[in-house]
Amino acid sequence: MNTDLSRFFVAGGTLRPDAASYVPRAADYELLEHTLAGDFCYVLTARQMGKSSLMQRTARRLATQDVVPVIIDLTAIGSSVDEIQWYLGLLMGVEEALMLQTDVGVWWQAHADLSAVQRFCDFLRQVVLVECTQPIVIFVDEIDATLKLPFRDDFFAAVRALYNARAHEPQLERLTFVLLGVAAPTDLIADRTRTPFNIGHAIMLQEFSRTDAAVLREGLEKVYPGQGQILFDHIYAWTDGHPYLTQKLCQEVVLRDVPPNAVDTLVRTIFLSEETHTESNLQHVQDLLLKHSQCVELLQIYRKVLRSSVSCRKVADNGQSPLHNHLKLSGLVKAESGVLRVRNKIYQCVFDRAWVQEHLPTSWRVVATAILAVVAAVAVTLIVYSGWANARSRACYYDFNQTGDVVERLDRLATLFELWNPLNPIGYTRDAYTLFFGLTSRQEQLDIFTGYDLDVRQIEVVARGLYVTLADVEDTGVNTELLIVMRDALPEDVVLYAELSAWIEGRDLYCEGQYEEALAHYTVALGQKISNPAILYERAKTWIALAEMAEQPQDAERYYAEALRDLDRAMGLALQSSEPTPTPIPIRPTTPTFYSTNIPTVTPTVISTIDIINTVILTSTTTLTPTLAPILTVPMPTPTETPILPFTIQFGDLVQRRNAVLLLVYAHPLLAIQLMHSQESEYPNLRGSGLVLTPTLTATSIRTPTLTPTPRAGTLIIPTPTTIVMPTLKDTVSPVLPDVTPITQEIPSPTVTHTPTPLLTSTRLPATVILPSPTLTLIPDCQANREWNGIRCACPTGLIEAPGTDWCVEPWSPVSTPTKSPGL
Repeated sequence: MNTDLSRFFVAGGTLRPDAASYVPRAADYELLEHTLAGDFCYVLTARQMGKSSLMQRTARRLATQDVVPVIIDLTAIGSSVDEIQWYLGLLMGVEEALMLQTDVGVWWQAHADLSAVQRFCDFLRQVVLVECTQPIVIFVDEIDATLKLPFRDDFFAAVRALYNARAHEPQLERLTFVLLGVAAPTDLIADRTRTPFNIGHAIMLQEFSRTDAAVLREGLEKVYPGQGQILFDHIYAWTDGHPYLTQKLCQEVVLRDVPPNAVDTLVRTIFLSEETHTESNLQHVQDLLLKHSQCVELLQIYRKVLRSSVSCRKVADNGQSPLHNHLKLSGLVKAESGVLRVRNKIYQCVFDRAWVQEHLPTSWRVVATAILAVVAAVAVTLIVYSGWANARSRACYYDFNQTGDVVERLDRLATLFELWNPLNPIGYTRDAYTLFFGLTSRQEQLDIFTGYDLDVRQIEVVARGLYVTLADVEDTGVNTELLIVMRDALPEDVVLYAELSAWIEGRDLYCEGQYEEALAHYTVALGQKISNPAILYERAKTWIALAEMAEQPQDAERYYAEALRDLDRAMGLALQSSEPTPTPIPIRPTTPTFYSTNIPTVTPTVISTIDIINTVILTSTTTLTPTLAPILTVPMPTPTETPILPFTIQFGDLVQRRNAVLLLVYAHPLLAIQLMHSQESEYPNLRGSGLVLTPTLTATSIRTPTLTPTPRAGTLIIPTPTTIVMPTLKDTVSPVLPDVTPITQEIPSPTVTHTPTPLLTSTRLPATVILPSPTLTLIPDCQANREWNGIRCACPTGLIEAPGTDWCVEPWSPVSTPTKSPGL
């Protein structure tokens, strides 16, 4: 074989009859045999299956058998012609191929009184068969070009009439037609009232078999000695013998010098990448499907064929179905053993299920119906389940109150904590809190975690449900005992055991004043999820303690920022786990009242003051003179032994957590200032809970409390702060506190004394005692060099400057170091 190896393989187009890479198939011998016998034949199959090459090779072989071949390509005539032009063009092709003596144009005009189809048949009888005495085979290629012609039915009916007329016109036996193209026999005559085109012999043009394609394997062997078989096997696995795809891959392997192990990569490059959009064969297959009038039905059938490749549900071939025939003519599928299957692996990868889904139009009516059905089913399921969950919660509530067995009580609490109701987002956690904290004895509460044969999983569920409420709001450590008991009821390898241990240790270190070590333990107790608002609250208190001990203003500011972040997270968790509540209205934070045996006279100072409690109320310009108030000395009653009360819930719902955060923030003026001056984007949960207050500044005034108690047997009265208005200063403003109702507490047999000691001596008291709100005082207009009207600005006597601000604050005494509860 002396053929140039670079041109050995031919991809696309018609192969020359003597092409070295032509692969003879069974159809070659079958078509030759039937045309020699004078049979009408048609080769109707997908594009680029080798029809034209088969036609050329058969025509050449017929010529050697004393048969005259005539090849007519209908695409050369065109489709934008009328009936006369089309038939005349067809006959001129016959005249040229047979080199007839008769001028077809003159003859055509001489018979103008006849119809076009009649003149076509008469010309074949009277001219072609007369001048040519040999057998004639007319190959009509690309007959699918006639499918758009309105007169195509007459043409194919005429061909059938010539075939049927052989019975009484013997000379017609020398005239044979072979039709080739991409069409089904049922497509050739569209009028269903006429007899369909059902004559002749169908030539099935199949893919190359491995035996047929031996010539291709030999061509690869010449380029890659010793590797031709391996290369061909890799190629054939992808193409399954498809003529065009096989020739294409063989050609690319030679041109790109691809080794056997890189054939798969080459396939992905040519057919499965962006080049797919420009590959002619794949584009043609896609167009035949997507541009069809019944595209949706075709894609639905093809999707079933794709699914059948991985399931046992096969799609049977129906030769009478126009949709099945069109799928086969597109080349995408083929009939094999009576069922449809994808033609080759390349097509299966390119036109996969994702491609079908992409091009299959969405049936919104079907989708809407399906969605409504699903929604209805889900709604019914939710209603039924919600009813069951409510009944289950009521049963648990009743059983818990009726039994004293700790195992059953633990089980009922665990059930309530785990019970989920889609129509009740809060679930039944509140019921569990009511049951546990409603027990009248602390020992009953502790016994739930110390009984025998308790389920460890249930202990963990209940402990996790309760421990988010156990923040030490009052710094008394009253619920530390409960944390210890819950921890000791768990195995040491449980994660919750480590969390509780770290939490308890953090509390102990906080009480001992070891704040940095306490922070480390609180962080361990929070874990990675940071889902316990109680620990966040206590860690925030530790950050505040570090800030009050800081020597540098920037350190204090950083610690306060960390505290606010923890409080913001805690409020975020509270908002997520609580029922929707109305937008909270900021209220005046109440703090424990300082007890002091001495109440000094307060000297007014000409400054502006702001009380960061809600919206500031302005006062008048009246000047009041402070007076010396008598001091009331109250003997404290002798403490008596207090019975051990059950654990109570102080950090359980949104209201309790908000109040706890409110008291904590506004018990520390610098923390409140930093929160008030924070950016709008910071601390969204604190802002959403109404905990960030914005004061309004106006005209010059000052309000300084004068505490003038009126001694009366059995009563201690802390009167309302009075207003002192000083002469107006330039650009100075001062908000005024709203009136505060005097706080009255009954004390037996007080005595009055006068002692000049500071008022602000902090002593930690139970939460039932109320503190006055902190006073925050603004330095008048000290923006430039801290001078105002040439006078150096400074904080007045008795006040100190807040680091990094223009604020003066009362010398707030640090909260006394908390101590551990006895016995813990």
